[in-house]
Amino acid sequence: MLGGLAAAALVAPMRGPGAETVAAAGLRLRLEPVADRLRAPVALAFDGAGGMLVAEAAGALAWIRPGRRIERLSGLPPVLRGPGAGLFDVLPAPGGGATPRLLISAARSYALSQSRLMVSRHAWDRLSRRLIGAETVWREEPPRDAARRFGGRMAAMPDGGFVIAAGDRGDRDAAADPAQAAGKIHRLDFSGAPWPLGPRLAPDAPPGRWSAGHRNPVALALRPADGSLWAADAGGGEPDFLIRVLGGMRHLTPAETAAAEAGAAVRPAHVWDPPIGVGGMCFLSGARFAPWAGRLVVGARRGLRLLSLSGDRVTAEAELLAGRLGPVRDLRIDASGMLWALTGGHDGALWRIYPG
Repeated sequence: MLGGLAAAALVAPMRGPGAETVAAAGLRLRLEPVADRLRAPVALAFDGAGGMLVAEAAGALAWIRPGRRIERLSGLPPVLRGPGAGLFDVLPAPGGGATPRLLISAARSYALSQSRLMVSRHAWDRLSRRLIGAETVWREEPPRDAARRFGGRMAAMPDGGFVIAAGDRGDRDAAADPAQAAGKIHRLDFSGAPWPLGPRLAPDAPPGRWSAGHRNPVALALRPADGSLWAADAGGGEPDFLIRVLGGMRHLTPAETAAAEAGAAVRPAHVWDPPIGVGGMCFLSGARFAPWAGRLVVGARRGLRLLSLSGDRVTAEAELLAGRLGPVRDLRIDASGMLWALTGGHDGALWRIYPG
C-alpha cells in the first residue's frame, strides 16, 4: 500500500541524521528518515493512495507523498492550543473514493474559558488540497474549565465503526460516572451514531459509552490475534500504564488499583513508574517482523519499548533505540509490515523502520 513512499527519495532534504542500521533485541533494524520539518506532530494515518497524513498539534494536517514537498491542507477549523490541547488524531473513514472523508479529533474552545474534546468529519478534495465542510460527529458533554487530559485518540474497530478515547479532564469522579462523557471510550459508527451492539456501562447510561475510568489515553492499538483493544495512558507526572479495554467495565489507574478492593474493575496490565512519556503504539505482524510477531511496540520519550504478552499479562519488556529515536508520538504498521514512527517536538520527523 505504501510501496511508492517506501521506494521514493526523501520528501525534502533532511537536516538531521541519515539512515542507519542498529542492533535491537536480536534483530538488526534499519532506520530511514522519510520527512522532517514537521511541526509538533502527534498522529499519522495512511491516505489510501501511497502517502501519509500527519496531524500537527497546533491545528494542521501535513500531506506527505513520494517525490513531493510536504503540503498542508487548508480548511481545518481552529483548535484550542496549549500544553495538552490542540489537534490529537486523524482517521480516514472507510470507502473514501475520489473524495475521501476524514475524522479529526481536537480540543475546541467553548464559551469563555471552557473547552471540550470534539470529533469532526470533513470531505477532502485532493486536487485543491482542502478540507470541505465540518460536520460534528461527537462532542464531549459537558464542556469543562480544565484544559488538560483530553485523551483524543481514535481507532477503527474490526467489526465496524470507531472509538474515541476521552480523558478525564482531571476529574476522576467524572471518569467513573456513566452520565458524563469525560474518562470514557465512546463507540460510534462513522456518522457519529452510537454503536448499536455490545455492552453498555449501565442500563441508563447514554448509548455509545463503552468503557469508563480512563485517565488520559494517548494511544490505542488493536491486537490482530483476537481483535482486543488496548490503551496506553500518560500520567503527566504520575505513572504511565497499559490497559486492555473491556466494554461495559470501569478501568482503574495504578493509584486506584492499590487502594481498591477486589471487584468488577479492570486493572492495568503494565505500569511504568517513573513514567516513560508514552506516545503511540501498535502490534507487530507479518513476515518482516516474524521474530517479534504479536508483540506490542510502544513509543516513549526515548526510543521504543517492545512488550511480550501472554493473554492480558506483559511477560517481558525490552528498550529499543534509546538515544536514536524520540520522543515517539505515533506508530503505525502498514499492509506490507513496515513500521512507521512519528517523532519530535517542534521539529518532528517521519521514520521508516524494518529489519535489515
